[in-house]
Amino acid sequence: MIPRKSISKAQSPHPSHPYRPTIIGAINGLALGTGTAIASCCDLLVAAEEAYFGITEINFSMVSGPCHISRLLPETAARNYCMRGKRITVQELAAYGAICKIVPQKDLLNAAMEIAAEIAGKAPLAMIELKRAMNTNQGFRIMEKYALEMSYTQFLKNTEDFDESIAAFFEKRQPNFKRK
Repeated sequence: MIPRKSISKAQSPHPSHPYRPTIIGAINGLALGTGTAIASCCDLLVAAEEAYFGITEINFSMVSGPCHISRLLPETAARNYCMRGKRITVQELAAYGAICKIVPQKDLLNAAMEIAAEIAGKAPLAMIELKRAMNTNQGFRIMEKYALEMSYTQFLKNTEDFDESIAAFFEKRQPNFKRK
């Protein structure tokens, strides 16, 4: 048995962490682009039956978010959805283990609160260190990866293809890309 004082905050080798609480995302409806990126930053996800996710920016000649969707899907699946600019149903995402629970929209917040209560019953210091270990094991470099992706998008925003993709979207037609 470890004496309680040996794990006090003052003596802990890791006395603080910027993201101590467990973050449970309750996704209701569309979570495309930034919505998927925010969802990927949550520790756990609960979603309504009608929820959709996706990094569809390639449809607008942009590169934004592959590092985020890769937190929810295996790499090959992430490439499939990102490169094709496809939405992901909540059921598809759940099949990869990224969704804790799919519920009717009216039950969404209750489902999130049930999971929160379950986690709240665990040892708090152990939960903090578990989260630290998982974040560290992921490389914890998500912001650097995202900054790199944003540099690609900044480049692309100065191309004719970018302008064409936006115009095609609003005109509801297929884009005519010129690689310029």
